[in-house]
Amino acid sequence: MYPLFSANITLNLQNSALLTCLLPNLSAILQLISSMASHSHRFLSIFIILAAFCLSRFSCCGGMEKEKTFAMIKPDGVYGNYSDKIKAIIMDSGFSIKRELRVQLDEDTVRSFYAEHSSKSFFPSLVKYMTSGPILVMILEKDNAVADWRKLIGPTDAEKAKVTHPQSIRAMCGLNTEKNCVHGSHSIQSASREMSFFFGMLVECMVFFYFIYFFIYFFLFYF
Repeated sequence: MYPLFSANITLNLQNSALLTCLLPNLSAILQLISSMASHSHRFLSIFIILAAFCLSRFSCCGGMEKEKTFAMIKPDGVYGNYSDKIKAIIMDSGFSIKRELRVQLDEDTVRSFYAEHSSKSFFPSLVKYMTSGPILVMILEKDNAVADWRKLIGPTDAEKAKVTHPQSIRAMCGLNTEKNCVHGSHSIQSASREMSFFFGMLVECMVFFYFIYFFIYFFLFYF
């Protein structure tokens, strides 16, 4: 299940690789459809649209070119106005921010995202903390992205990070083990799950609205 967000979602379309790739192709796709005016070509037209969308989505997501990881700036990082500074550190460290999303989580979403910790004693406090304000989630891309992002953010315990990794992000803006400012996926598998958790829903919504648009187009011009 993808999360249902409880407040306004703000998308940074400039960082949406999918939209950047798809939108310039719409004109060419529609011109091609217009040239296929006969009824016998309708199914071929739909096939071409699907193929173009899938190829664009694959190329936009980078295929197998570079590794991607999931990054989160937690409520204390957002409230502390560290978002821009953290993003600058990300870019200066050789990452590219492929997509980003600012969102206010509700309790059900937090419980689902952190389900692996549900039996821990700190879980209620974690849920309260993660619903205390908006977060910023990102997809980062770079060779060795998962390990490099984990190294950049530092140890989970921000107090320890200030001693052992004073140049890390958690040393800069974290307070303790819970309020440690940022999150990073610990493996490629974890990154895939977490990216899908927050951004998979957006892809599905975009697919839905594109199909609605194209079917309206077919109805108006073919019937």
